[in-house]
Amino acid sequence: MNTPNSEKIKQYNRRYIEKHKDKVRESKRKYYQQNKERIKKKSRKWYQDNLKGAKESRKRWAKKNPDKVKKIRERNIENKRARDKEYFNRNRKRLNEKRAEYRKNHLEQENKRAKLWRKNNPDRVRELTKKWKKANPQKYKLLTRKIQSKRRMKLKGSVYPIGISVELQKKILARDVFCVYNGCDKNLEIDHIIPIGKFGTNNHNNLVLCCRSCNAKKNDKDVFEWCKEQGIEVPEIVKELLNKQKEQTELLRSNQ
Repeated sequence: MNTPNSEKIKQYNRRYIEKHKDKVRESKRKYYQQNKERIKKKSRKWYQDNLKGAKESRKRWAKKNPDKVKKIRERNIENKRARDKEYFNRNRKRLNEKRAEYRKNHLEQENKRAKLWRKNNPDRVRELTKKWKKANPQKYKLLTRKIQSKRRMKLKGSVYPIGISVELQKKILARDVFCVYNGCDKNLEIDHIIPIGKFGTNNHNNLVLCCRSCNAKKNDKDVFEWCKEQGIEVPEIVKELLNKQKEQTELLRSNQ
């Protein structure tokens, strides 16, 4: 209700606040501490009753005071993280489903965003990758095999899943007959002496016959290091093929 002197009272209050800022601030702080729960309850009720207007008012204030917003966020960042974590844990299933649906509908955009984040945060990516590997050794093993398989399929002239023609497989089988590392004749596979992941090729001088067990253990390790770990000598056929590769490389360089 407006009175004849309401405007004068407002002006007087403004002048007093301007003149005694610290005193007014301290008084407000004390009052808030004494009536914290009541004020919070009243604020929540008002906010719920005026939801739309309150949100718009907050946006306007934030737009006018970006520096204050930044300081408030920095001051309360730990509390915000804790609240966000608690909220996520309470609504994990719903949020994951919502995120998956959004990603499905915005796949290209999400891939670009993820690629940019990885580029800008290499240390964080390494830290998270290391943590994930430690927590999921079996998944990591399967993922590594899938990646290696894709690399092989991308090689020029790849027709079969590992990018090696039937004729070349028969040639290697006839040459080696048994596993070159332990002499086994069961579950034989073709191994890359220099792994694909370390720029090895599908050239016949880089391929030998070995059993599934040796192939899995060797994986993408250097053949000399792996043989040392296993306590075995590097097979003569492997040394011979590596020398041939070296000769071919030197010949190509001399012709260039």
